Amino acid sequence: MKKIRVWDLSLLFLGIGIGIILSVAIFYYNPVVKYREYSDDQIVEKYTEIKLKEQRENEKNNNKNNKKKDEKKNVEDSITKLEFNIEKGQSLDTIIDNLYNKKVIDNKESFLDRLKVREVTGKIQYGTYNIELPIDYDDLIDKIIIK
Repeated sequence: MKKIRVWDLSLLFLGIGIGIILSVAIFYYNPVVKYREYSDDQIVEKYTEIKLKEQRENEKNNNKNNKKKDEKKNVEDSITKLEFNIEKGQSLDTIIDNLYNKKVIDNKESFLDRLKVREVTGKIQYGTYNIELPIDYDDLIDKIIIK
């Protein structure tokens, strides 16, 4: 088996370097990009085409934003107020059942998990609460706990 000498490696790297330099020179002086000349009329035509596309996109975005605003307005219109009472000494399970039965929450387990994550299961304050539906779990929790 023949050992590779330093001289052989240096010739290899020299050959690779010369090949890279030649490739760069060839592509620099003979680019593959084809340039095209446009007349003034063609430039104006392309410009108006681009502007029309932008206007259409803006109109679509505006329509989407208007639909979102309408949906938000419909949600605001569908807000209902509910009076909810938590009595002194009521268990957490009873409170969660009552919230579920009055359709304040849609999932008992998720609400209980959220209470546990926030570590407020023992901090629920008794009293009467005015709740606007729909309400986020965190907003509801903020409303019914001792602060």
